[in-house]
Amino acid sequence: MGRVLRDLQRKCPKPGEVLQHLFSLANRILEEKKVDHHKVYSIHAPEVEYISKGEVHKRYEFGCKVVLVSTSKENWVVAADAIHGNPYDGHTLEQSIEQTERVAG
Repeated sequence: MGRVLRDLQRKCPKPGEVLQHLFSLANRILEEKKVDHHKVYSIHAPEVEYISKGEVHKRYEFGCKVVLVSTSKENWVVAADAIHGNPYDGHTLEQSIEQTERVAG
């Protein structure tokens, strides 16, 4: 990938905005180490994060956590939120309550 990237950068000295973004993403992938945080797991969706599940058969998932708040009787979803950064589930409760109050208020 490094050779192809250098060849493309040499042949296109003034890349457009989209190509420059792809060049910087490729450089980021080339420079990352095994122990680095905030790695690129998907070229098409670089915002994707890994979620450590702790299960033996399926240790990791990729994406972001989603919080859904539903009513207890009729099971209507009253709030939904995407949580980034892989926080502990118990730490997302306050943010979910605030969003539900904003929606219901």
